[in-house]
Amino acid sequence: MFLRKTKSQALKSPSTPHEDELKKAAESLYKQNHELAIKNKTLSLLRELYQTSIQNLEPNILAGKLAEQILKAFEYELVAFFSYNGNRDELVPSEFARSERWNATRAKLQVHIDSFHFPSASTHPILGKVLRDKQMVHIENITELWGKNVSEKTLKEFQENTHLKSILMYPLFTDGKNLGVLMFGLNRNYDELIQYEKDSIGSFINVISIALDKAYLYQELQVTNEDLAVANDKLKELDQLKSEFLGLASHQLRSPMTAIKGYASLILEGEFGTVSPELKGAVDIIYHSTQTLTSMVADFLDVSRIEQGNMKYDMADFDFKVLTEEVISEQKPNIEKAGLAFAFKPEEGKTYMMNGDKQKLKQILVNFIDNSVKYTPKGSMTVSLKKDDATKKITFAVSDTGVGIAKETMPKLFEKFSRAKDAQATNIHGTGLGLYVAKKMVDAHHGRVWAESEGEGKGSTFLVELQGK
Repeated sequence: MFLRKTKSQALKSPSTPHEDELKKAAESLYKQNHELAIKNKTLSLLRELYQTSIQNLEPNILAGKLAEQILKAFEYELVAFFSYNGNRDELVPSEFARSERWNATRAKLQVHIDSFHFPSASTHPILGKVLRDKQMVHIENITELWGKNVSEKTLKEFQENTHLKSILMYPLFTDGKNLGVLMFGLNRNYDELIQYEKDSIGSFINVISIALDKAYLYQELQVTNEDLAVANDKLKELDQLKSEFLGLASHQLRSPMTAIKGYASLILEGEFGTVSPELKGAVDIIYHSTQTLTSMVADFLDVSRIEQGNMKYDMADFDFKVLTEEVISEQKPNIEKAGLAFAFKPEEGKTYMMNGDKQKLKQILVNFIDNSVKYTPKGSMTVSLKKDDATKKITFAVSDTGVGIAKETMPKLFEKFSRAKDAQATNIHGTGLGLYVAKKMVDAHHGRVWAESEGEGKGSTFLVELQGK
């Protein structure tokens, strides 16, 4: 007699080969879809992480943004950044992203386990491996991390309420430098993760490490720039005080120097009676030394006025050729005393009218001719004047056969305190300010000044170009 199968017996009946194939196909399709979803999430997350990483953010702000992006993409329970303090060998809580479940559990149990520091981090039984060996470590029992801070019972309840199944810890480092640890709290066991997800986490760990390192460097650079700005302000203040001091000192020195020079001149002219040749020679040295000092004081005073913006210019129309002839007439005795052949070569048939400060420009011409005499032990010097009919620009030039200018000296020639390297050796007095002052005065006239030389021992030419009328 045949018995009818019960419903339970029918359900327990073996599946057909066709059903097994369908089941395997469904499982394979599910697995493929799952892997595809993970890949899409990972690629999307990597794009987001990259876009965030290229922003110039402070390390903590950057870490916070990255943590939120990872938590949202992979639906983890916790993403936590711990920065490493190498001096104290301590992992310090930095930025966190937590699931709603994690936050609810923290509030319920009043336990903020993710905010605890880890002192002696390099010797910690778990974190030490992450820092020292620079490898990922995962655990399934959170007591291994926070057992010293919270009771085992509370941690067990915390883990159950958050559905926490495993914690993954990755080292953050670049060029051998430990930046910290990135911690993930998962509601799945590590072994349940597909291999692609495991590999993907490692990929964006590298992106995060580089981004954080850049953020720390940017922060340090900002601090350095701020320190430099403060130091620069201090230097400007000191430079202003220096200029004010030079101006005050130079102004105060002018009166006694003028008195010394004046009385020395009166003695030499016999206003106080006849003086012996020996005394006259000594007074003559005093007179010329005072004249040199007066010139130096004038240079310092000019620099002070220029740097403080107090240099005044009295602009008026005048004939530049007449001014040049006046300067040459005054400097002729010095040129003849130096035994130099001299020539003045203005372009004929040209007018040299211009608008400018006659006394300031006279000072420049005197400086150039005087320098030419000083740096030309023997030979000749020539002063020339030219005017471009198209632009009406006037060019004054002093050429000599003197010591010339070294190639390395040329770029610094019109800077403060710049002097020819053999000036001391040839006993040439000066402050190294004359050409600097000359350039600033020419700049104020919207002209230009420069020098030309084929090198040491081959003479030089100093030129000034000004706008004529």
